[in-house]
Amino acid sequence: MYDIGLPSHKSLFQLQAERIRRLSELAGGVSIPWYIMTSEATHAATVAYFAQHAHFGLPPQDVRFFKQGEMPCVSLKGCVLLATPTTVRPRASSRWRHARPGMANAGQWKHSLGEAP
Repeated sequence: MYDIGLPSHKSLFQLQAERIRRLSELAGGVSIPWYIMTSEATHAATVAYFAQHAHFGLPPQDVRFFKQGEMPCVSLKGCVLLATPTTVRPRASSRWRHARPGMANAGQWKHSLGEAP
């Protein structure tokens, strides 16, 4: 998505996908799920980027996207900030444990992490 200045011009997503692919090969071809947290603002573009690049050679079912939760943005004085006169400005919550219950694949997530359902 973004050129971070590497001589190869590979994105961070591509570099990580290459590592996951190699690890899968070393482990005898096992499936390694990759959960990618996006925001409301970046979700569609991120999913499209992976589709345009054929998921960087990973099986599409192993690349799982989910949106992080959002909370209202609050000023230092405790006032809720607005994006428009009628819309609260969202602030992404990076607390993945809070994003996880809303995932469509929450059962798969728990299973892949070894958690009890």
